[in-house]
Amino acid sequence: MINGIALKSITTAHGLALTDDLKLASTVTKGLAKSFAAEFTPAGVPTPPGTHALGRLTSTLVSNLAHEVTADLNDLNTQISALPDGSKKAGFEKIAATLQLKLNAALATTPATAEAAALAAVETGILSLAKLVLKAANSGGGGGTGAHGLNCKINGVAFTALGAEGVFVHQTSELAITGGTAQQTVTIIAANVTGPGDYPAVSSIVQDIAANVSYASNVTGTIHIATFNLAAQKASGTFSFTISQSTPAPNPANVLNVTQGTFNITTIVTSPY
Repeated sequence: MINGIALKSITTAHGLALTDDLKLASTVTKGLAKSFAAEFTPAGVPTPPGTHALGRLTSTLVSNLAHEVTADLNDLNTQISALPDGSKKAGFEKIAATLQLKLNAALATTPATAEAAALAAVETGILSLAKLVLKAANSGGGGGTGAHGLNCKINGVAFTALGAEGVFVHQTSELAITGGTAQQTVTIIAANVTGPGDYPAVSSIVQDIAANVSYASNVTGTIHIATFNLAAQKASGTFSFTISQSTPAPNPANVLNVTQGTFNITTIVTSPY
């Protein structure tokens, strides 16, 4: 009988993003490997004829998804190269170079379940950087940051993003604000946003690109929205929260304290869902 976790993952509605597909592939592979261990033993180990079929199938699936992650990073590099020269463009190039190193490491990771998890972390970094590049392209800016942006302290260490932008989802009234550097990205997310006020810091994310570690679990904290003007694509406010490690493996003991956070963004992309 197929492992219950794998079956539930297969039959549950899939996400729309590549990161969702990668996380699903990792979960399903773990479930199948538990129920059909012989199918996932190393290729050099003697096994009865016809075995390793599931192992080959999942490896092929993850390989195909890896091609998509690689294509996304190549497209992002093309967008960065089109920006005018300046400190912001140089910063984007450093982040992209770090992501390339992480992608290379992910492609060499085994088994397939671990490769999928590593690729998901890389894709998250690509999406975060893509938002910043889009903002720079729309503003025509490749130079240094102005008064807008995102700043905070992470376990007491100052973090200043190269740039920041927001995404507002009309269906859920969810506002996500992302800022990043070559080493880290910080995303704060507030749900049911109707205007200025205090909101729980739900589903916020800290991506440590250099260490290939993501923090998205056990989030507790507050986002204070001081100004919010969707028509003008502007928002500002403060935030603080605690968050624990979620990948490459959950670790509730590895906690980040994000304090003294401020944001002032002048680009909010709207989405129907």
